[in-house]
Amino acid sequence: MKKVISLLLLVGLLVGSTVVFTSCGKSKEPVGGGAQISVYLSGEITNLDPQSNQTNDAVLSVIRLIFEPLFTVEPDGDLVLAGAKKYKIDKSEGKVTIDLRESYWNDGSTLVRASDYVYAWKKLIRSDTDNPAATLLYDVKNAVKIKQGLERLDNLGVVAIDNDTLEITFEEGFTAYDTFLRNLANVALSPLNEKAVNNREYYWGKTASTISSNGPFRVTSLDFVEGSFRLDRNRSYHRPAGSKSTVDAYVIPAALKTLWKIGAKLTDEEYLSQMIDGLMEKTIFYVGEIPQNLREEKRSSAVITDTLSTYSYVFNCENPLFTDPAVRKELSDVIDREEIARIAVYGKAATGLIPKTVSEGSKYNRSPAEDPARSP
Repeated sequence: MKKVISLLLLVGLLVGSTVVFTSCGKSKEPVGGGAQISVYLSGEITNLDPQSNQTNDAVLSVIRLIFEPLFTVEPDGDLVLAGAKKYKIDKSEGKVTIDLRESYWNDGSTLVRASDYVYAWKKLIRSDTDNPAATLLYDVKNAVKIKQGLERLDNLGVVAIDNDTLEITFEEGFTAYDTFLRNLANVALSPLNEKAVNNREYYWGKTASTISSNGPFRVTSLDFVEGSFRLDRNRSYHRPAGSKSTVDAYVIPAALKTLWKIGAKLTDEEYLSQMIDGLMEKTIFYVGEIPQNLREEKRSSAVITDTLSTYSYVFNCENPLFTDPAVRKELSDVIDREEIARIAVYGKAATGLIPKTVSEGSKYNRSPAEDPARSP
């Protein structure tokens, strides 16, 4: 996970329906040495807060490069230590203790501490916020009660034993430890620098100067008007204080230069043409969606990955047209799911709640005849 090329390829597996155009050209060398990669990113960006953008796959692909949670998940499904150095599960006490590795915020001098995780998780679980990522913590003691306003925030079952040790206590009867550890690989559960967030809370995540991050890259410029930003490698990433080792051993390349508003005033054909021209000029990556009507035409030029998610659409039963269960069942039986999936999301019709990418060939997959979505 130290090589950013691996990180970018992993993004396509983890965060959704992503189209990546690739070029074989050599990238340019920025001042100071090291390769610079240009990236075209689809989708609008409003901030780079790791607790936001949970449904914006393109933006999440960038946030994963500037923030690092306790764990990551490799393409083969293995759970790998990231911000964590080691962990211990105590099933008799219903607790997990996590020791942190030596890690620094991108200012290079301030350690990431266990209290930074506690602050971030409490911020996410507060009752006055509405964030879908909060469900990742619902197995933690008192998390649901806090979200419902029935318990004090300070009673969340997460404490910093010391600067380097995080202790998590679960609700009584909890057993799904492996699943919870995988939850901790979600970038929304990355640590937050409380001082950085509180100093300019309104602007947090919206300007380069406010983004204090612990991942392999740091934001050095961010322009919402132009639709561009630049990421330079975080020279403090996983390097002990005073380390003499070369930064190239930890983060490659030196920088990513990104645009995302390039297609705002162009036709679909002009937009795609400009993307391809950029590739010919040694642009390496285009991450995100391309216009639906051009996908089949240009598919041979793209690597397309399936999203690890399932979308559900339900009838509005308050509409008089759908109040009769027999009508809903009849519509469900005759709807061509494959065609709708192809046209609407360029995906595959679901045959269960577990995504096909995960369940294909497993006991969890269903045949269309068993599809619970056909229920009236």
